[in-house]
Amino acid sequence: MQFTTEQHLAMAKTLREQAKGADEPGCIRLMKRSNTCLAAAIGAAKGRGEISAIGFDFDSLSPDWAVIDDQIASLEPTDHEAQVIYVSPIGAAQPAHQDRHAQVRQLIKQALEIPTPEGLADFLNFTTRFRRLAVWNARMAYIQRPGAGIIATEYEWKTIGRQVLPDAVPIIILWPFSPIRFVYELQDTGPPIDRASIRDPFAVKGQFNGKVLSFLFAGLKKQKKFRIKLEPRRHGFRYAGTAAAQGTLPGIPDRSLDCHPINEFVRENAFITPAQGTTGVPAYRITFNDRLQPGECFVTIAHELGHIFCGHQGECLYRGSSDDESGWPDRWSLGKNEKEVEAEAVAYLVASRAGLVTESAAYLKPYAERADMKRINEDLIVRAAARIERLAKIHYGTMIFNE
Repeated sequence: MQFTTEQHLAMAKTLREQAKGADEPGCIRLMKRSNTCLAAAIGAAKGRGEISAIGFDFDSLSPDWAVIDDQIASLEPTDHEAQVIYVSPIGAAQPAHQDRHAQVRQLIKQALEIPTPEGLADFLNFTTRFRRLAVWNARMAYIQRPGAGIIATEYEWKTIGRQVLPDAVPIIILWPFSPIRFVYELQDTGPPIDRASIRDPFAVKGQFNGKVLSFLFAGLKKQKKFRIKLEPRRHGFRYAGTAAAQGTLPGIPDRSLDCHPINEFVRENAFITPAQGTTGVPAYRITFNDRLQPGECFVTIAHELGHIFCGHQGECLYRGSSDDESGWPDRWSLGKNEKEVEAEAVAYLVASRAGLVTESAAYLKPYAERADMKRINEDLIVRAAARIERLAKIHYGTMIFNE
């Protein structure tokens, strides 16, 4: 990705602020990265005029940024065409396409370098104040609310200053001397939690136009080469969404079912929608946490679409061509770590075009450390991101509205 001078500088300032609250090794690492971004800002200014770091204190946690800001303000305007993140149609000149490959590599590198976000773990430690659930009750809670992390009764939530929301969906558990008891998960309590404040990997910052979600939903409904159904679900705080194949192309085995006799019976008697039965197009279902904010919801859906468009749920070979822009290859056998790296890279690219800043690096860290990077397909990542951008009508960093 080709960043502007202003973007490099913004990152340098952000890293400086993070360094203030880090331990000594983390502070040193963040300071070095901040200075690297500042050097990149100076380099990116070439062609628009020159800026100098003379008078800037590279060793200070709180330097005088005005030394740089004043010089940047006098630079010539950026060449918009040279700065946008854009994937050209197949067959066209694609310099920006290659920039996005570099952006994916930079994201993975950042994920491997950042410290583990302990803030979330510290925040979740207050669960020790609550009565521990028996193993069976914990299993019941997990079945009813995937991703549940903090569960308590309404009274217990009140003791720490939180209220159960009016539309909360209770979780049923067994209770001594009574048949059942209702408990509630963190997502069903208020006031809302600022995910960014606890360094949650699902946190999203930035101004988000809700029309993007509407365009994305509408765009998916119009697709004839594949079917994707979006379903809001009540998930736990730690669970954003899922993607799963619901049907396969003719002649392709359904890998979600093994050869067990029961599974064979299910396959033979499964309900097939008319669209699947007559056209043979692949069908998928995406669920997303209905408590997510619009920006978080968009990034979550982009992540799950990344799984589908990168072939993690099977292939979609339109007219038999694996190179066709409308299709994708079968990569079901790819490892979980590699799948998560690719899907989150897709979400990261799309989010950046929609004006959102994600915690993708924090989310990717455990997966990137274990993934075989030689199996990561950057071209599929870029193509998947481009497909989502077209569906959501995101173009050159803005939305295209048909009014």
